[in-house]
Amino acid sequence: MGGIVGRHQFDSACLHDAGAHRRPWAVFPGGEHGLCLEGSGAALAGYFDLGQLVWTTGLNAGQQSQVKQYTPGQFVLWEPVHYNIQAGDEYQVTPGCDKSLETCKNKFDNFVNYGGFPDVPGRDAIVQTPDS
Repeated sequence: MGGIVGRHQFDSACLHDAGAHRRPWAVFPGGEHGLCLEGSGAALAGYFDLGQLVWTTGLNAGQQSQVKQYTPGQFVLWEPVHYNIQAGDEYQVTPGCDKSLETCKNKFDNFVNYGGFPDVPGRDAIVQTPDS
């Protein structure tokens, strides 16, 4: 990744409302592991990577989980939840931001508030030595 990534992520400088992208989901019986995900609208693989999942009902209500990886029908979380997930548990998911120019521009349509420096060489370019 070239350049220096953005400094902001859904803060006062970003000015982007992460809640505008938040989606409600529910767990229901079925699928390979006995539980399936049901959500409001399909999203492409990777859309929720680095995102925030908040449990709204069930034993995990109020707990927040960081999304490591998303593929349609499956969320991989960075850490296990406190209690077993049950059919009927509901949660909301906010997509993640990797602070890259592409994500800011294409995913969130927030290029005007991007806080990075995409044209400045990154640390790896600064420490390179010339070939002999």
